[in-house]
Formats: sequence, structure tokens, C-alpha cells
Amino acid sequence: MPSTIAVVGAFCVAAAGILLSIQAGMNATLGAISGRSFASLVSFATGTIAIVVFFTVDTYGLKNSGPSSESIKSVPWWGWFGGVLGAYYVSCNIIFVRILGSAILTAIFVSGQLITAVVLDSMGWVGFKKRDLHWARLLGIFLMIAGVILISVFNGDTTSSPEPPPPLLPDSDSLPPAPGSQDVGDTASQGLVTPRPSTRSLMDIAVAAAAKLENQDNGSASDVVRGEVQLVVADVSGSSAATAPGFTSQQRVAAISKEQEQQQHHHRQHQHQQYQ
Repeated sequence: MPSTIAVVGAFCVAAAGILLSIQAGMNATLGAISGRSFASLVSFATGTIAIVVFFTVDTYGLKNSGPSSESIKSVPWWGWFGGVLGAYYVSCNIIFVRILGSAILTAIFVSGQLITAVVLDSMGWVGFKKRDLHWARLLGIFLMIAGVILISVFNGDTTSSPEPPPPLLPDSDSLPPAPGSQDVGDTASQGLVTPRPSTRSLMDIAVAAAAKLENQDNGSASDVVRGEVQLVVADVSGSSAATAPGFTSQQRVAAISKEQEQQQHHHRQHQHQQYQ
């Protein structure tokens, strides 16, 4: 059964861990506005003020013993440089928390602390009581590393890479003519349409319609454009009438319309048979 002081200590340590994550965001915000080195200086300056208050309350208020000349002399040399490690920790927080995120940064810190703590306990270094290395502790280290990997992979980053800009369209004058193609104006003046490729651009539609309008004696402009669009749709759908040689534009449009009516008739018959 853990003692009361152990339970209280566990809650205090958990609160310290929560505050460390919050502190990382506070320091990073200050560093982004005022500079990273200045943020580190402010963090330790305010921390020093808080520690001075704690020292005063603990020594004079709670009457706990303060340092003596003998105790100060007995401190090993490395015992005086703990603040340097704390400064390194705070600086890493300020620099990398916005890059890694709070969860990944904290997970890496905690994993490093846990692995080092297990090693220090098993070796009894830097003043820790020596404890036997149990297999369950090693299992806990591997689980902690697995947790860091999961947190890093599923980091909740929803930003996507920007889409590449669309390619610039080449100048129509610089494009080489298609093999076997004729000039649109000459073709329209002959009343014939050359076989089309499988797809055509909007520029092809406009050029062909304009060439036909110049050589049209009757018929409205809308009929000409409608017929040209109908030809393009037939090109894309693979209509045989769209690419049959020797047809005039009017003959192609009529043949395409007849094909579409036949397809619709077959489709209705197929649906009727399914319902029966």
C-alpha cells in the first residue's frame, strides 16, 4: 500500500508533466515574437524568481535546514551544472516545439527520460539508488518507443502539399499540323470534314465553327456551332459516323443523330426486357 506522501507526490509529478507541455507552448510563442534566446532568458529569469520564493518559504517559513559550508563543500563537481541541462531542455522546447508539435516533442522527451532513468537506476549513477534491471522495465521501454512511433506517424497533420500549377498551353501557331489533316478553311469550303482524332480541344471547335460560318450560305450560326459540338461529342464517344470519310457536316450530324436514336431505342428495349 503506497503511503500518502507517495500518492501526493505522484499527483504533483503528473501535474508537473502537464505544466511542462503547457510551458513548451508558452516559451515557443514568446520565442516566435521576441526571439528564441530572449525567450530562454525570460524563462529562466522568471524561474529563478519562483525558486527564490520557494527557497525563502522552505528555509524560513517551514524551518527546513539550509545549506552549510560543510554540505556545500561535499557536493561533487557535476552537481553544480544541473541548470545547464535545464537550459538545454528549455532551449530545445523553444526551438523545436513548433516544428514537431507538442505531442511528438513530449513523447520523445519522456522516452529519453525513461530510458536514461532505467539505466541510471540499474547502474546507481549520479546519486540514484541502485535497482535491479527487471525484464518488465525493458518491456516498458519498448512499449514507450512504440508509442512514440505511433504518435509520430499519426500526428494529425492534415495539410496537403500544394498542387502543381497547370502547364502552360502552347501557342496554337507553334503546334505542328496533325498527320493527314487539311486546313480547316479549305476543308469547310469543300463542304467536307476530315476525319477527327479521338478528342478535340475547345480551340479546334472554335476554329472549325468560324471557318464554316465564313462559307455558310444558309443556316443560322447556332445550328453550325451546335452541329460542330455534336461532332466533337461523337468523336469522344467513338461514333463511327463522326469519322466516316466523305461526309459533309450536315450528313455527319444527321448520321450521328440517327445513331443516338438507335442507341436510345436499344437501351429502352433492354430495360423493358429486364423489367419483364
